[in-house]
Amino acid sequence: MNYRRLDVLCKEFKDISSKRKIIEEREKEIKEEIIQILNGETNLTTKNFRIKISMIAGKPDTIITPEMVGQVIPGRKSGMRLIIDEI
Repeated sequence: MNYRRLDVLCKEFKDISSKRKIIEEREKEIKEEIIQILNGETNLTTKNFRIKISMIAGKPDTIITPEMVGQVIPGRKSGMRLIIDEI
């Protein structure tokens, strides 16, 4: 078994995982700032980008049939979808 290779892969995995968290948090911050700047606009085109914001409807948890009492299909929280296309 190649323990050295496993160590390298495990280290790389941990590094990427920590970077992913940082990137996802920054992505969330950028999204919030873009939405704030758009100030209610849902479609906008800049010199380089086409920006579209749409609402995602929330959905409550759903209880299944009486035979499956106690089981629940998880709902979905509402939010905003941000779509950015480069022109």
